[in-house]
Amino acid sequence: MGLFSRGSKQPGTVPSGVGNRWEELLEEQPLTSPTSEPTAAEPAPRTQGAGGRPVAVAPRTRRVSMSLTEAEHRAWTEAAGGQRLSVWARERVQEQLDADTPGVGEVQELARIRADLARVGSNLNQLMRAVNQGQVVPTPQLHEAVDALASQLGAVRRQLP
Repeated sequence: MGLFSRGSKQPGTVPSGVGNRWEELLEEQPLTSPTSEPTAAEPAPRTQGAGGRPVAVAPRTRRVSMSLTEAEHRAWTEAAGGQRLSVWARERVQEQLDADTPGVGEVQELARIRADLARVGSNLNQLMRAVNQGQVVPTPQLHEAVDALASQLGAVRRQLP
């Protein structure tokens, strides 16, 4: 009889029926998940290829290489906590990319901030036009305030995405 057979006449086959743990596992965890998208934390979905071997649906074909110092390598290895370093690093990078992507509420808030900054800039331009036309008497304090406001406005605009 075969290695996996329990009374089966065919050598090397896994018998079906009661007590077949492989069938139970396959029924509990299907090989593909049609409703979920793969993320950095979970591997790409697989289907069965020739001979029943799993084949990646969206295989990772691009390689990225980097060099670390001994101290960096030790720190990364400790932080990975037994996980493969490449998987750990890919997950951390993907988490950072996901965190940097603003949500819908954040985009709306940024739009409001940009509109407020545009109004402040417009008021600043109107004030400077009035000063240049002689309608407002320029003082050293006014020039300092305008210069400070202009530099702060530029810094805030550069920080916004």
